[in-house]
Amino acid sequence: MAIKSHRSGEKVPDDEGGAVSSDGNVIGTYIHGIFDNGGFRHAFLNCIRRKKGLPLLSIDENKSDRRSAIDWDREYNKLADLVRSNIDMSKVYGIINKKT
Repeated sequence: MAIKSHRSGEKVPDDEGGAVSSDGNVIGTYIHGIFDNGGFRHAFLNCIRRKKGLPLLSIDENKSDRRSAIDWDREYNKLADLVRSNIDMSKVYGIINKKT
């Protein structure tokens, strides 16, 4: 695993940045919402497609407004409902509220 050590020519502290595997197939970052950026997402997906020998996506095939058309509150509520219906939430709350 290669750790990012410089950004924009400046040294990055050891606790910041991201990581990329030596073959470039695994990338880690703490940047929340990085795939919300249509330009980055387009370039990232085309990088993967290029490595796999697949045709590159045109801008029209990877529209940056697709994510904005999603009702995120509804989607997060669906996820929360799914978690609540499959986990013993009273046990979870008991663990959270347990005094140590």
